[in-house]
Amino acid sequence: MKPEARIGAGLKAITVNGMGATGMTMAETLVRLVYFIAITRLVGPEGYGLYSWALAFYGVILSGALLGFETLVPYAYGKGNAEGDRQASVALALRIGVTMLVGLGLTIYAQLAERAPTEMLALLAVAPAMLLRGTAMLNRSIHVGRQEVARNVPHVLTGRLVELSGGVALILLGAPIAALLVLHWVAWGLEAALSWRRLHKCSDVRLAVPRRDQALPVLRKGVPLGIYDLSSSFLTLAPIVLYKPLASDLAELGQVSVAVQLQALLLAAGFAFLASAVPVLSRTREAGDVRIGRYGWMVALIALVVTAVLVLGWQMVSGPVFAFVFGHHYDLARELTSWAILVAGAIFLPHGFQQILILEDKMRAPLVANLAGCTVALGGFAYLGATIGPFEAMQIVLAAWLLRAVLLVASGMVETRRMLGRMKAS
Repeated sequence: MKPEARIGAGLKAITVNGMGATGMTMAETLVRLVYFIAITRLVGPEGYGLYSWALAFYGVILSGALLGFETLVPYAYGKGNAEGDRQASVALALRIGVTMLVGLGLTIYAQLAERAPTEMLALLAVAPAMLLRGTAMLNRSIHVGRQEVARNVPHVLTGRLVELSGGVALILLGAPIAALLVLHWVAWGLEAALSWRRLHKCSDVRLAVPRRDQALPVLRKGVPLGIYDLSSSFLTLAPIVLYKPLASDLAELGQVSVAVQLQALLLAAGFAFLASAVPVLSRTREAGDVRIGRYGWMVALIALVVTAVLVLGWQMVSGPVFAFVFGHHYDLARELTSWAILVAGAIFLPHGFQQILILEDKMRAPLVANLAGCTVALGGFAYLGATIGPFEAMQIVLAAWLLRAVLLVASGMVETRRMLGRMKAS
């Protein structure tokens, strides 16, 4: 087969799988957006502050406990479905064991460290999501690797629709925030069960205790990725997690959380498409096609253009739109969202180079870049202390992400040149 034909097939595969992943995420994001709007209007800034803090707190911990398997599994499918299913089976067993232990740890922490009863109860209520959300997320990744994203769409939407309808009903019945957090993991558990049922029938992915020689190679790759994902999640949620002790009250934290949540919805859609490119990028590298060298710059350019358009558009329409959708209690959140969009752009900008680095098994550079960003965020919050307001919190986090972007682009450029050099020499 001619290289041009392989590239054409590769681009078609990226487009089909990418549109499937993006379509699923957009549908899921639409449901999440409706629920997000409903919950912010019905519980108010203070209630949303507590709800979003609990989700952010466990979310940061979960990101490290996932051990980067969502990244590793799609790359494994670059060698074919049989090898991908084998590695996915090992990853699934490890995922269940690790998230169960981490969920138990969160339960113990909540009882020992959280003094406020409402905050302790919130963490206890959300702890089971470690296992159930972790399992559902890996099942999604397996469908991406097998290029069967569309077949998982009903399972994903079922979980989100249950959370939407059940959440609105609970709020109208006067249920506490803890009840919404219990519903959160119930919905993830439903998705996990439905998607696993399909995988068990239609693939060779099986749940069994892996042998030591099977588990150790996956863990060796996964632990650095877990640290990387933990630092990424920490940076993403730093405006909530780091600002909570400094916020005047939970209502102000709720304002910040609304902006961060809008940013998360934007990131979810973009990352779904970029993640779908991974199996095809892997095959393109195996084919030795030098056009892969343009990928990092293509993603960076798209990120810059989309960010500029979104920021300008937000400035023009956010006033009346935000008041209509969220009410007049969230004026601060509307102003913070412009900064949240800039942060999202800084996150997306180096992502193509990051994928190249991971493809080449060069995890040190992304990890160093993330840790440098975390250092800037922690240092900024520590230096300014109690003088920090919501805007300063977003600006510190933006500076941290921009430093990370510079370091990733520089490292990615170097690695891309090396990869192209090897392709041309072979």
